Amino acid sequence: MNWDYLSFYDIYDLLDNRPQLEEEVHNRWTKWNTLSGPQWVYLLLNYPRFIDKCVWSNLEWKQVKQLLVKSNNSTLAQECRKWQKWDQLRGDEWVWLLSHFPKFIDKCKWEKLDWPQLRQILEGNPTFAEQCQSWTKWDLLEKDDWVWLLELAPKLADKCKWEKLDWPQVKQLLEGNPTFAEQCRSWTKWSKLRKGDWVWLLKFAPELADKCNNHCWNMLKWEELENLLHKDSPTVLVDKCLEWQHWNTLEGSDWATLLCECPRFAAKCYWEKLSGHDWVKVLINRPEFAAKCHWWEKLSGHDWVKVLINRPEFAAKCHWWEKLSGQDWVKVLINHPEFAAKCHWWEKLSGYDWVELLINHPEFAAKCEPYWGHLSEEDWKSLLCIRPQFADKCHCENLEKYKQQVQELCRLICEQRQIKNLKRLDLLDFAELLRSHPGLYASHKNVFQSIQILPNGCTHDDWLEFNKAFTAARVFCEGEQGPSMP
Repeated sequence: MNWDYLSFYDIYDLLDNRPQLEEEVHNRWTKWNTLSGPQWVYLLLNYPRFIDKCVWSNLEWKQVKQLLVKSNNSTLAQECRKWQKWDQLRGDEWVWLLSHFPKFIDKCKWEKLDWPQLRQILEGNPTFAEQCQSWTKWDLLEKDDWVWLLELAPKLADKCKWEKLDWPQVKQLLEGNPTFAEQCRSWTKWSKLRKGDWVWLLKFAPELADKCNNHCWNMLKWEELENLLHKDSPTVLVDKCLEWQHWNTLEGSDWATLLCECPRFAAKCYWEKLSGHDWVKVLINRPEFAAKCHWWEKLSGHDWVKVLINRPEFAAKCHWWEKLSGQDWVKVLINHPEFAAKCHWWEKLSGYDWVELLINHPEFAAKCEPYWGHLSEEDWKSLLCIRPQFADKCHCENLEKYKQQVQELCRLICEQRQIKNLKRLDLLDFAELLRSHPGLYASHKNVFQSIQILPNGCTHDDWLEFNKAFTAARVFCEGEQGPSMP
C-alpha cells in the first residue's frame, strides 16, 4: 500500500473497516498537517491513539472546546495545553474554561476579562486570586466590589484603590481582617472620622494612631486609651499617646498601671499622685523608678511585705520594721529568712504564725523555744502532721494520742519509702499511705481530719490527690462520701 496517496477520507474508511490497522496508520501515514480542525476532532475522539500526531495549529477554539467537553480521556485534556491560540479567547470563554478545567489557569490571558467575568471566576475558585495579580483593570471596581474582593481574597489588598472606599467599607474590612491596617494607610479620608470612629479603630488597628488629627486625639478620654496601652503596644501608638494633653486627669492607680506596662510615659507622670499602694506596684514591676519615690516612710507594714518579698534589695529603705505585724513578719521570713535579724516581734507571733513559719522553715525552732506555749491544740495538730520532729516540744495532755498517731504514720511512711528518718510529711505522703492502707483512716481519723486547710507550700494539685485518697479511704471505712473541697 502506498500510504502517500491516501487522503484523510481514505484513512477514515480504512480505520472504520479495518481497525486492526490503527497502529500501522499511526506509524506510516504522514499527511497529518493536512487535517482540518473538525477532522482532528473526529479522529481524536474516536482514536485517541493519534494524539501525539495532532497539529494543534490547525484547530480553532471551538474544536479544542469540543475535545475538552466530549473526551473522558485525561491524557487528551492534558495534550490540549499544546494549543497556542489562547489569546484568541474572549472573556466569557475564559470563564467557561477555568470553571470546568481549572488546570488551564496558567494559560489565562487576564487582560481579556472584564470585572464581572473575573468576579465570576473568583467566586468559583478563590484560590485563583494569586494568579490574577497580573489583571490590570482594578480601576473598574467600585467600593462595594473592593469589599467583596478583599473579604474573599485578602492577598489582593495591595491592588486596592483605597481612595474609592468610604469609612463604612474600610471599617467593614478592618473588622473582618485587622491585618489590612498597613495596606489602608494610603486611605486619605481620615479627617472625616469622628471620635467614636477613632475609639473603634484604635481597638482594631492601634498602629493607625498616627493618622488621627490632634484635635480629635485630644477629645479622647483616658478610659478610651488605657486599654490600648500595654507592653506590646505598637511604637506608633505610644508615640501618638505622648502627644495627648490630659495626663493631669489620671489618678495614682492609673499611673501605677501605665508605668508598669509602658515605662516610656514616666516623663509625663505626676509622681505626687501615687499613693503607697501605687508605689508598691511600681517598685515591684519597675524598680528603676525607685529614685522617684518619696513615700518610703509612708508605706504600711502590708505594703512593705509585698515590696520585700518581691524586691528584697529595697530592705535598706525600710526604717519602719515595727510597722510589720506578726503575720507580716511570717510572710517576709517565709520568703526571705535572711531578714530574721531585723525581727523584734518573736514574742508577738501567734500560735498560728509559728505554725506557718515552722512548716516552711523549721530552722526557726530555736527562736520559738520561749513561745511553744503560744500554740493551741489545733495549732499543734496542724504543725505535727507536717513536722512530726517537733512532737517532743508539745506538752498538751490531750494530744498524747494524736502525737503517737503522727509518729506511727511517720514510721509507716519511712517503711514505705525505705528510709530511716522522716522529718516532714506532705499531702502526697498521706495520699500514698491512704491508698496503700485505707484502713488507717479508721484508726487515725483524728490526724487525717486535722488536715482540712491547704498548708503553705502545698499545691492545689497535691490537695486534689490527697482528697481523692482521703475520700476513697473514708468510703472504704465508713461507706460515706469524703469531705468537700475547702
